[in-house]
Amino acid sequence: MSHETVRPMTQGQLKDLVATMIGAIPDLSFDEAQRLIGEKGRFTRELQPAFRKTEKTTTYPVSVDYDRKTDAMIADGRYDWTNSDTTEKHFPNTRSGKADLEIELVHAGRVISSEDAIAEMARQGLRPCELSELLALGATHPDLQREFPIIALGSVWRGPNGDRRVPYLSRIGSERILNLHWFEGDWFEICRFAAVRN
Repeated sequence: MSHETVRPMTQGQLKDLVATMIGAIPDLSFDEAQRLIGEKGRFTRELQPAFRKTEKTTTYPVSVDYDRKTDAMIADGRYDWTNSDTTEKHFPNTRSGKADLEIELVHAGRVISSEDAIAEMARQGLRPCELSELLALGATHPDLQREFPIIALGSVWRGPNGDRRVPYLSRIGSERILNLHWFEGDWFEICRFAAVRN
């Protein structure tokens, strides 16, 4: 009986991982930092998926009704929390009719800007998903967003301060959320970008 020898992580690799994690921590207030320290168990549970290997398919079938109202599509997803700016007024639908799509989740595998993520999708013959397509994905495959944030760069709203925002699916603890993030901000390595074939 043979046993495969697995080389353990080196101290240098551990230091590099810790430095990378430290670099990803946003500026926190004293109280925010203390809350995370007090909830170490929950914090580590949420961090662990970033270290797991996943060999799952990255293509997910959905049926999209582009004529359906945004509020109705959000209700279909049964989210625990939704950003109130995720509206039809801010993200008007540019398509009509119904379509059966295969949504692909593009994983850059690194911190990446929105522009670079769109360029990567284009190189693969993909276009970024719009809000209605993201909502169809969230309703059809509700547990996906518990594994990683899923971003729809095909729908962009310019807020009252002039900043551009895009919708994404994610989680807080076990709760599923539909939120908005700045288009100009970078995305963490764990993120997936929803896309469809051109």
